[in-house]
Amino acid sequence: MTKKQTAIILFIMAAILSMTYFLNKADNKNTSAPATESQLKKENASADTSPKNDFPPKVTLVEAIESYQQEHPDTDISSIELEQSFNKWFYTIEGLDDEKEYELRVDAHSQKTSKKQVKKLDRDEKNGIKRNESKIDTSKLVALTEIGKVATENAAGEITELSLEKELSHTYWTVKVEEGLNETEVKIDAFSKEVLEIEQDD
Repeated sequence: MTKKQTAIILFIMAAILSMTYFLNKADNKNTSAPATESQLKKENASADTSPKNDFPPKVTLVEAIESYQQEHPDTDISSIELEQSFNKWFYTIEGLDDEKEYELRVDAHSQKTSKKQVKKLDRDEKNGIKRNESKIDTSKLVALTEIGKVATENAAGEITELSLEKELSHTYWTVKVEEGLNETEVKIDAFSKEVLEIEQDD
């Protein structure tokens, strides 16, 4: 083999080795190592920008009531619910006048209103009959922070739902508190904060 042939062979081998090196380098750039469990958790946490489920929500009970009254002046409120949907709190407020019943949903983070419903009362509910039985004196309601504090003092866990209603002459909150698979309902007088009943569902 001549020197010229040897040089050509060495040149070809060097070229092959050089191409192999650059191809491997390109593959390493495109192929990352598998993410660890801690890395995945960190990425999921940073990607999750949904609102927290913190209680009480940003929009207060007073502000939610004001939103309802702006939509339906000259009516009385008969019930209020505060519950979560897709990591957000929403108020659902029902009210009525002498002829109709109204429902309004209020976003507890932005105070935007939606799902407005109106329906006629039955004949035996009209002319103030149901209105006088169901209307709630919202001016005497204790703040939700106080109601929540009483609930969690009597039941371990996080508040997931609240509902305000009037039964005969009694106006009270039913507060659902959850811890794991355990759910407790605490009924609290809406004016005095007195605990009326505690019911646990294991």
